[in-house]
Amino acid sequence: MAFYQSKQIVNNEPLVSADGATETIAIVGDFTTVTGMVTGEIIEMVGLPAGYVPVDVLVAYDASAAAAWTADCGVLSGNYGVTTGTARTQGNEAFAANSTGQGAAGLVRAAKPNLAQLAPADNDRGIGLKIVGTLTTLVVGTNIRMTLLARAARNGV
Repeated sequence: MAFYQSKQIVNNEPLVSADGATETIAIVGDFTTVTGMVTGEIIEMVGLPAGYVPVDVLVAYDASAAAAWTADCGVLSGNYGVTTGTARTQGNEAFAANSTGQGAAGLVRAAKPNLAQLAPADNDRGIGLKIVGTLTTLVVGTNIRMTLLARAARNGV
């Protein structure tokens, strides 16, 4: 199976640093669907910098997503941006099997408390989407944007 990454990751855009941070930040990742995407494939959308914890995640998609498809959203195994070595897996800390597409533009946000309860880590982590439902007619060229809201961990939380 293929492993995809957002435009920002592919272009090696740097992640922010938690050093001295006090504000909630928005981290954005954009992806345009391609030919041949199948169930089980993962799209690494954004990076969660070391020392940060998630607050919320929003996933917007445009109206060309005419298919009935479902996706999980969560933390990827391994280090952010890595494409070689051990195959990466993904959890569903933000939402599981959420219906997206359905022929109209839409917005999905975290539906599980697990995302906001993640502990900080010493390494940068990826947050992504995993296609878990049947892709009936996913339109190539569908734009997906993920916005991760995150804050610097304070006193270990």
